[in-house]
Amino acid sequence: MNEVQRNFRREMGMEIPEDKTMTRTIDLDELMLQRDMTDSQRLLFQSELNKVRKNRTTALFLTLLLGGVGAHRFYMGQIGLGLVYTLFSWTFIPGIVALIELFFIQRRVDGYNEKMAQDIALKVKALTR
Repeated sequence: MNEVQRNFRREMGMEIPEDKTMTRTIDLDELMLQRDMTDSQRLLFQSELNKVRKNRTTALFLTLLLGGVGAHRFYMGQIGLGLVYTLFSWTFIPGIVALIELFFIQRRVDGYNEKMAQDIALKVKALTR
């Protein structure tokens, strides 16, 4: 974590210990979404976001190992595309497409997590007003 991130977190009142055992750091985008929230809203936001957050590594391994049957699509909540992959898996075309998707899956997961964070932030702010 660089000095700018530390100062930003300090200003936001969100001191995070720099413990090496910490499993995940909070993104600056998430901090920006939380800047106008009360403590209870922040807790609700984090709890709801942790329920729907997708892991980049899990998506990568699913794409690599089971991409030909659409496991990564099911994981990302794209059930329709997952079924298409499964139905056409005998042609090996989904397997080839999954190999190409290996290069894009982590960016897709980041986009999904960012979209979910924005949606949850809007819902939390609307619920508690």
